[in-house]
Amino acid sequence: MFILYSILLFLISVFLLNIIITLSNNVIFLFFRKPLIWIVFMGLLSFLWFFMGSSFNNSFDIVWWSAFIVFLLNIPPNNKDMYIAPAEISKIIDDMYIEMGIKNGRLKYRLGLIAFVVGGIVGWYMFY
Repeated sequence: MFILYSILLFLISVFLLNIIITLSNNVIFLFFRKPLIWIVFMGLLSFLWFFMGSSFNNSFDIVWWSAFIVFLLNIPPNNKDMYIAPAEISKIIDDMYIEMGIKNGRLKYRLGLIAFVVGGIVGWYMFY
């Protein structure tokens, strides 16, 4: 029974964290065009994720693996597997961000993911 509980808790954790990151990306980063606030939010989200996991006495493995899986799910896809040239795809993506009024959008998205990792490491160090 404990194994089923752990698996269910892990799946719910991955689902909730992924939904929060996706919604924050859509609302803060793209709709309000505030990528720096989103980068800070990502770091705080990961930090608070480890805080909540430690305060609810969740297993470190569930909290860590759910954060790791969500990080992997949010890494942009590799451009090499598509039929369009990678340089052309990069230009299309950059043009999309510029049209929305966000300069260096791909870099800022990756900085948000790095902030997520750094916030998780700091949260792990402080709470576990």
